[in-house]
Amino acid sequence: MPQKNLTSFQTYNFPTATDETQKFSPFELELDSSILKLLKECRMPGGTIELGYSRNPSFLSSLEFEGSNHQISFFPPREPKQEKKSPDLRALGVRSIRQVYLRGKIHPISYLHHLRIHPFARKGLLLSRGYVEIRKVSQDFPTACTLTSILADNKLARETLENPAPRACLPSYIPVCDFFTALIPLKGLGRKWPLRFRQRESFFSPFSEKVSTRFLEDSDHGALVSLFEDFGKVYDGAPVIRTNSNFSSLPQYPLKGIKITEFLGAFINEKLVGAIGLWNQTPWKQIIVEKFHPLINRFVITWNVLRRFFGLPPIFSEGKEIPHVLLDPWAVGFNNEQLVIRVLLGKALEHLRSSDFLFAAWGTPQNHPARPSINQFFHLPYFSKIFQVAWPETPIFPFDKEKFYLSLGTL
Repeated sequence: MPQKNLTSFQTYNFPTATDETQKFSPFELELDSSILKLLKECRMPGGTIELGYSRNPSFLSSLEFEGSNHQISFFPPREPKQEKKSPDLRALGVRSIRQVYLRGKIHPISYLHHLRIHPFARKGLLLSRGYVEIRKVSQDFPTACTLTSILADNKLARETLENPAPRACLPSYIPVCDFFTALIPLKGLGRKWPLRFRQRESFFSPFSEKVSTRFLEDSDHGALVSLFEDFGKVYDGAPVIRTNSNFSSLPQYPLKGIKITEFLGAFINEKLVGAIGLWNQTPWKQIIVEKFHPLINRFVITWNVLRRFFGLPPIFSEGKEIPHVLLDPWAVGFNNEQLVIRVLLGKALEHLRSSDFLFAAWGTPQNHPARPSINQFFHLPYFSKIFQVAWPETPIFPFDKEKFYLSLGTL
């Protein structure tokens, strides 16, 4: 590893292993531990609820969700064989390369994520110096485009990065689409929960009666691959499911932690026309309620006491992990998106009601035809912004926001 100036960022290229035999070097173990510590110290800003996004027990192991090769840029630099303990990280940025469909063909794209600066180091030039390093990395590891996401309510980050004024070292942030995520409570009142009462009759339309659903089996692998290939011919950004994937053994990007038997399939006349995964990523990626507004915290404490006497559904407490499962990835045949996804969501949520999960999450670009399907169900909405990140010398892909898809499980 080359020597680094003590005032510059350092980048470590980390390829993801294709099996479970990957072992980390002492340098990687220390880097892994330092990243986890930085993530814990960088809470996401929030008014009523502060969330923490953790990657226990290992950040490096969890990177397989984001892609197959990763450039980890961090500050201050460290050397593999230095004798003294390395200083704590003050800044981090990760660029992950993954395979997706663009115009129906498989291309590598990069996804920029985990941009963090320690709260005590947010003044000065760390942000600009970090982007100088990422710009260099983008030239060394070129892809068709670079995407990133920002929470719509993260106004400070958006004001900084979306500012069209002279950019200095910062790249252009080019809007691609709004991304909608529904957080669906799985525990509620009534046997049809979370189906909305007023919409239950319309849910069972003549089309719904033509669709049969079941969990997929090993023999459905070829049909599932073909479904995602056809989906990728229409929607740029659709994930690639390799034809040689072994769903029974893990990990296998982009399906780490999910087996083919955890995909719910929709069939018309025995043909697979849609599929949705029930993807539990919590062994690698956790969402933790770090802090409530004091009034909300009192309400949660009172609710969790009363629910034992009145049979009310539980609410997560401050400092606790949110048990959740992703309804992702998903793909449907063209022109049947809304109807097929509505059936799949209904059956998946019905199945999950008896599980230990408190929430299910489903996401889609705001303009995707399947977006209205979630209106049938009680849910808590939240929004992100998807951007292309580009410098003058890096490529920009001409996305059509009406024909764009991004897997929630890879954000």
